[in-house]
Amino acid sequence: MDIFEKATELRAAGVNSCLVTVTEASGGTPARVGFKMLVTESGEMMDAVKKHVFYGKEFDETNIREELGDVFWYIAILCDELEINPAMVMAINLAKLKKRFGDKFNEDGAIKRDLLAERKILQGDD
Repeated sequence: MDIFEKATELRAAGVNSCLVTVTEASGGTPARVGFKMLVTESGEMMDAVKKHVFYGKEFDETNIREELGDVFWYIAILCDELEINPAMVMAINLAKLKKRFGDKFNEDGAIKRDLLAERKILQGDD
């Protein structure tokens, strides 16, 4: 199944997902900077959520979209720097989550995880 088929399947199942196409990544950004910026941007997104949840501020969807875009950008940089195919990462992660939860999130699956089985999936040994 290619990535577009998977995206269509997820949408039909009502699963929120995102497809990102990286058309070009260039420059000499070391992976360590990419990791640092990924954490920084994730923290900025969490701060926006915190302001809404804990301080009653209006939810700033524009800011969340901006921070998500930044997170996707740094993920693309990291994938490029580490020579990792982002589509493969997403597909493997979906397989891991399918092992953990079956067709739908459930608390039991979140609590009683089979970490060895998940690791085999992540390593491609399933």
